[in-house]
Amino acid sequence: ILLELKVQIEKQRKVPPKIDGSLPKVSSFVLAYVKHLVGDFYGPIMSQILIIYESWKDNNNSNTNNNNNSDGNAIMVKDNNATNISKKNCDRPLSRAVVKIVNALVFNMLEWASSFKEEEPVLFHLFLCNNYWYLWVNFQISPGLKAMVGEKWIKDKKQEAEDHMSLYMKEGWEKIVHNLNVSTSTTFTGISRASTRELLKSKLKAFNIAFKDLYEKHMKWVVPDAELREKMCIKVVKCIVPSYRTYLQTY
Repeated sequence: ILLELKVQIEKQRKVPPKIDGSLPKVSSFVLAYVKHLVGDFYGPIMSQILIIYESWKDNNNSNTNNNNNSDGNAIMVKDNNATNISKKNCDRPLSRAVVKIVNALVFNMLEWASSFKEEEPVLFHLFLCNNYWYLWVNFQISPGLKAMVGEKWIKDKKQEAEDHMSLYMKEGWEKIVHNLNVSTSTTFTGISRASTRELLKSKLKAFNIAFKDLYEKHMKWVVPDAELREKMCIKVVKCIVPSYRTYLQTY
């Protein structure tokens, strides 16, 4: 099941998700399914199955070069190897299988995001932030999944989510705030008061147009996670409100 699951995920790569920043259905389905398989009930069973499966593969390969072994002896070797492996690290084959599945999901995610990176760089970073955050949350709260990939992998996913959040702010809200930047030379006496007033009005107009455009795009985009949505809202407010207030009070 786990081996075939990776293949099915790769086939989904050619089916682009809805372009609104939301999580692809395949990601939520696969993680829920894998979380179920590595849980307290199925996890030990799946681990032992994979251990036996790998030991059978190894022994089948070695048996092709050793025709003197009887079938009964071959089976005994398989069982002994499975027991030895499980004592050393019973979750290792299962961990490898889970990591391959998650890597396939991440690769799909990057492929899908690259399709609209040039056209919508803000949405590109929003989409990746959503998806990396989703991975971090689900692996963080699931003891079974956390044991499969390790603490460092989980921290890396959170860091990648936060990196894309920063780039989302930079490409989107921070860029439109630049419209409110006014050089000190603008108020020098060499420039007429009327010209200064027109320049300030044009900068405010440019900001309002850019703000409305980005706002309307966000009306069609999605941030599924409530905590992430709140973090983004706080960042947007801190980015926009002080600059806008200062501009109105100053000019």
